[in-house]
Amino acid sequence: MNIINQKIMKRILLFAAMVLPLFATSCNKHLDHPDIYPDYYSFVTAEVKDGALQRFYTDDGRSLVAENGSNIKIADNQRAVIYFDLVNKEDKDKEDALIRVIDIDMDVVVAKSAIVADENAAKALGDNGTSVNLSPNRPQITSKYFNIYLGFNSSKPEKHEFTMAYIESTANDTKILDLTVCHNDNGDSSANEWWTWVSFPVDEFASLYEGKDKVRINIKTRMSGIQTIELPVPTASNVKRASFFPTNE
Repeated sequence: MNIINQKIMKRILLFAAMVLPLFATSCNKHLDHPDIYPDYYSFVTAEVKDGALQRFYTDDGRSLVAENGSNIKIADNQRAVIYFDLVNKEDKDKEDALIRVIDIDMDVVVAKSAIVADENAAKALGDNGTSVNLSPNRPQITSKYFNIYLGFNSSKPEKHEFTMAYIESTANDTKILDLTVCHNDNGDSSANEWWTWVSFPVDEFASLYEGKDKVRINIKTRMSGIQTIELPVPTASNVKRASFFPTNE
């Protein structure tokens, strides 16, 4: 299978939302067989040896071996989102599964997380507007990351930096933990629109989850003020074993 990374399709988010409603995929990606829809998708990290893909690891350490892996070109330890079918249906609950990759999204940025004193300190990490996509690329949480699909104006996406911040001065006694997405465009202003998955590590806030039921993520958008996302607190009791997600979920 030839998996093509088509950057020119980045702007067709609305088309992707209409044509591919069953699963979350970056709109710069192409399905070799558009009449075939994968059963699952997963956030993964690639293991590559001597230039050959060995397997993918999910965030909870499950191993997914691609039977068509010889055709997938990816760097070692690169984070990605894969869309796939199980070769053997009985592998669904096993530690190791043989899969057939239908599509892959390598536009995944691993961001930073930080605890800061006040709102000024958060703004210093970045105060540029960012759009968030809720469908079909709905936010997901795994045992390691908050995964959010974000859009921004850019001609050089690699210059953009993202940080998830907890602002100590806004602490409260409610059951909701407030976090803020900080976006620093580093002067990259452009009319071009870019969308990518951003994975924010959850462990930085481990000491703050006690007594909280939800995490509320505040995002300064480009045109619509502050938008919020609510996700479960990333603890063993709230986060399901996130090896992979059904595409029709």
